[in-house]
Amino acid sequence: MEGGCQIVQKILFKYTVFVYTECVHVVLFGAACFTGAMKSWLKRVVPSAP
Repeated sequence: MEGGCQIVQKILFKYTVFVYTECVHVVLFGAACFTGAMKSWLKRVVPSAP
């Protein structure tokens, strides 16, 4: 079962990085989707996030 948890963690990490990357791209093109709430959520999920 330990292997299953690692797979789930990897999937969640990849999804989080994908969402973060997409939001940064949207912000760079002028939309304001990268809010403080999202940034703090990302810090909880990925401690090494900016």
